[in-house]
Amino acid sequence: MRRGLILILLTMGFVVVLNAFEPNFASRPAISPDGANVCFVYQGDLWVVPFKVGSARRLTSTSATEQRPLWSPDGRYIAFNSIRDGQNYIYIIA
Repeated sequence: MRRGLILILLTMGFVVVLNAFEPNFASRPAISPDGANVCFVYQGDLWVVPFKVGSARRLTSTSATEQRPLWSPDGRYIAFNSIRDGQNYIYIIA
């Protein structure tokens, strides 16, 4: 009886801990025109990673939230939306 109660309490504690975490997934992937890189949003910043293999590299690090990356046709620039100073503007990064 006591063993069952301990198991139930441990299970309930495990469920509570899992529900406390808010997952942050990469979103809004944008593949470069040549297919070599992917730009994505993670925790409000832009990141780029080689499509086949490699480590992600952070492109932005601001208190604002960057959204919707889009590569230029030549692949040299990434345009994105960002809400800064209360306004939503389009920015470009090389």
